[in-house]
Amino acid sequence: MRYLLTALIALVLSACQGYHINGTKPDYLSEIKTVAVPQFDNDTLEVRLGSLATNSAVDSLTRDATFTIGNAEDADAVLVGRVTNVNYGQVSSSRIDSLRSEELSATVIIHWKLIDNTTQRVLDQGSSRGTTRFIADGNLQTARRNGMPDATKRATDSMVLTLANGF
Repeated sequence: MRYLLTALIALVLSACQGYHINGTKPDYLSEIKTVAVPQFDNDTLEVRLGSLATNSAVDSLTRDATFTIGNAEDADAVLVGRVTNVNYGQVSSSRIDSLRSEELSATVIIHWKLIDNTTQRVLDQGSSRGTTRFIADGNLQTARRNGMPDATKRATDSMVLTLANGF
């Protein structure tokens, strides 16, 4: 019985050997420790969305802790981003008037590149999107503005997951 219990414990522990808590970045980013994040460009008509995306990217990188944030001169890599599009869509409408939206969705699309700071070679690049839903109450402009931080956070979280895990 004792041997069976020992074998069972060894089997359970060996099943978890492929999992890591932190430090699981891809091999091609193994030398990158610090990342600089300059101001993201904004190609949309949403005011200050580039600043919001930059702050959200820094926050996502800090929370993930795979990379540390550095300045542009000393960092191993630079994360360059561009908010390219914001799409709005209707999720639900009023029962009385189908043209009157009650709930809307917003999708923020960010294109990004991670560039080696010494060789200027592109280490990784991609596109990330974040979607949120919000209620279209009396002031639609305010409702849209209040939904932007959540959609932007979801896009930058997706970007950082790609950089930190390779997928």
